[in-house]
Amino acid sequence: MKSQTTIITIFILLCLFFYSTFKEQEVQKVEILSLESNIEVLTSELATLLTSLALSNLRIAKNTSKLHNYKAKATITAYTPTVEECDSDPFITACMKPVKEGTVAVSEDLFKAGWTFGREVYLKGYGVFKINDLMNPRWNSSFDIFVYSKSAAKEIGRAETTAYLIF
Repeated sequence: MKSQTTIITIFILLCLFFYSTFKEQEVQKVEILSLESNIEVLTSELATLLTSLALSNLRIAKNTSKLHNYKAKATITAYTPTVEECDSDPFITACMKPVKEGTVAVSEDLFKAGWTFGREVYLKGYGVFKINDLMNPRWNSSFDIFVYSKSAAKEIGRAETTAYLIF
């Protein structure tokens, strides 16, 4: 969004710069009128682009309204890449990405509420994680932090914390 705004701002500034440059050099009136006509066309196209962008943002706002809960009380546990804790391919997450530090699995109830793959979540007391995996359906309001070793998983244990969905 910021990059689109920046591009539009640069575009407008360039149009104004070229317009003032031509005007300062006292270019023939016909060329100035042609330039003014081009600026009017560009301004019209820019207005259309801005309208389209506004409608796009409205659609995004409507879609994110489903994220009625960006904060949740949650249970925190940890998991390791083992067949016993995962499935037959414990090094691949539910979103088909390789497991790595910073990955977290989310319970299905939170997933359905908008806490989906690729989103980041701040788990108070633990840090920021990327949602790339799903927990077993029997768990509710839970996050499972990926770690490589059983000792690290035991150190995390089971705890209650507050989770914040990062937009």
